[in-house]
Amino acid sequence: KKYDAAMKKLSQYNKINNELKKVFGFNFELDHPLSFQNLKNIGNVSPENLLRVTPIPKDINRIKIGLDGTYNNILSALRSGDTSPALLKQKKAIESIASKLGIGEFKVSKTGDKILSFGAKPFLKTDLIGGMQENIHLQNQIAKNLENIELNELETAFGKKSKMPASLKKLKPVDTKKILKFF
Repeated sequence: KKYDAAMKKLSQYNKINNELKKVFGFNFELDHPLSFQNLKNIGNVSPENLLRVTPIPKDINRIKIGLDGTYNNILSALRSGDTSPALLKQKKAIESIASKLGIGEFKVSKTGDKILSFGAKPFLKTDLIGGMQENIHLQNQIAKNLENIELNELETAFGKKSKMPASLKKLKPVDTKKILKFF
């Protein structure tokens, strides 16, 4: 029953998402607030918890992949026993940036081996279509939220040589009025 319900929910999401892409050239991707790889690396995560996703605009998901990769490296170092102040500061900076941008309310323990909050509801309790409507403004919101993030916080999170801050600043606003009429 759970499988059939999940497949029906996914089918509805895919139908609307394909139409959005066809009509507006804009589409969503299902995102794990805490990346799938991080969830797998932490271990002891039930299959149902691996399916905690949120629909977010594709361009935002691409940026989030950069956040996830850096965060995965931090958690791996923590699990290996590195608890240096610099690494803990970097972990806190990534979590803060994700929260300030509005793309991740997840929480992981200081040792990197326990999930304190997944940042998304279980799949069968998630309203994917409502999430699409809610997150249609996410790209514009993130562009605005970037104004509240200091360059030194981005450098703490990604390093001074990272291209991630420049990627964040390349975000283009989306005309959400037309897209919202679609729903």
